[in-house]
Amino acid sequence: MESLEEQLDLLKRIVAPNQGRENLPADISRVEKIIKEEIPNALEKQAPANFPELYFDFEYVYSRFYDFLLFDKLIGKNVVALGGSFSSGKSSFLNSLMGKSVLPAKINPSTSVPTYLISGEDINAFGINEFDAKVPLTLPDIKAIAHGFGASDEEANNEGITLGHLLRSLFIATPLVTYKHIAFLDTPGYSKADSASYSARTDEKIAHVQLNSSSHILWFVPADAGIISMEDIDFLQGLDRDIPKLIIITKADKAPSPEALSEMKEKVKSALDMRGVPYEDVLTFTMRKNFACDSDAIKEYLNKLDESQTQAEFAHSFKKLFVGCRNYYDDSIDSDNLSLSRINQALTLVGDNADVNGYLSSLATSTKEHIKSLKDARESLRKLQQEFFAEIKIVADKVNIYMPEPSEIDLVQGETTDPAAVVHSILQKRNLSVNPAILESMRRKLAETTPKINDLAGGANYKQTLVAMLKERLG
Repeated sequence: MESLEEQLDLLKRIVAPNQGRENLPADISRVEKIIKEEIPNALEKQAPANFPELYFDFEYVYSRFYDFLLFDKLIGKNVVALGGSFSSGKSSFLNSLMGKSVLPAKINPSTSVPTYLISGEDINAFGINEFDAKVPLTLPDIKAIAHGFGASDEEANNEGITLGHLLRSLFIATPLVTYKHIAFLDTPGYSKADSASYSARTDEKIAHVQLNSSSHILWFVPADAGIISMEDIDFLQGLDRDIPKLIIITKADKAPSPEALSEMKEKVKSALDMRGVPYEDVLTFTMRKNFACDSDAIKEYLNKLDESQTQAEFAHSFKKLFVGCRNYYDDSIDSDNLSLSRINQALTLVGDNADVNGYLSSLATSTKEHIKSLKDARESLRKLQQEFFAEIKIVADKVNIYMPEPSEIDLVQGETTDPAAVVHSILQKRNLSVNPAILESMRRKLAETTPKINDLAGGANYKQTLVAMLKERLG
């Protein structure tokens, strides 16, 4: 237990104002001005309805990019994010991999902090506070932050002063992590606003973007739940389909019997298959020794990930904002052009009726003005995209984070490579539904088809190509 003096020193360090930016490897001021001022200003009058969601994701991806600047040991690592509901066993799983209790367990949501864990020759830990300052920490500091001063892992009573809400993220390098090319990201978990375990740290939207920023996902389901919840399935269904997901049933020893555990595995697979959620496998795990589970298969999975290095696809994630807005402009312009064509056609039919003629002419003029404003906004967005990627590349190059040339951004992977998912998205926009089994059948038939969204100018052309492809492949 730390002394009162040590506790107060920790508190002072955690709330210290920003000192870290002076040590950044590159000047990020221009990038941040584009993000915080120029993009919102450019889209103030002409923005898609889902712009707040797109911008939220964009800002979060940038915060993760900033994490890489502060902790360059993340560069080149496979970021394996641990997801699941609160208390599903994520931290306990990582502690088991390390053979020691490094991460706090049995804590409440408000004290949970997203934590990166990587291999290092020596133990090195620090946190990033709400002022973007880098705060050096010890492992006892981390437990004090999570549990409250004077509370142990076993007690976890949170009766002391808890400071987790003052930290944005934690970084721990330790020789206890044996995977040289993996960075584990322990997320606080997710819970809905009406859940008893909800906190700002476990907000469903934040958990969503945390997991979508990773290269692999381990999703945890506790065995004592008996089945994967519909909330879990809905959440998994909303994640990027291209990110590989391994489902891990934790606390396997809590199952009523080995037969019940095997049955749960099959039920989880069946539930995910029925909803069209892709996954690598469903495996079981427990911290209890000498209990039959899939620990060896899990380690083999991680060993394969550890055999190769990867590059974080920041460009792909950043691009989603620009693609989403551009498609909105393209679709709106197409819609207005169609309306204008119909107005002009109507003008040829009204004859000498001055009142109707005047109304239609006025409507045509306002439609043309709206089309022009949309085109102007689209052009402003294009210029901002070029400048943003030019500036972010300057920063990325200084720390060896892969970032394509601005001229190559249109060739970067789009929002999806799954044609069936595109069809599903279009149906949802039109308030239509499709049987999940039919959607999965479509997905299998289109498995070898690669959408051409990045080769085309915008949404309208892409739709035409998609329709043609569907006619050809599905008959």
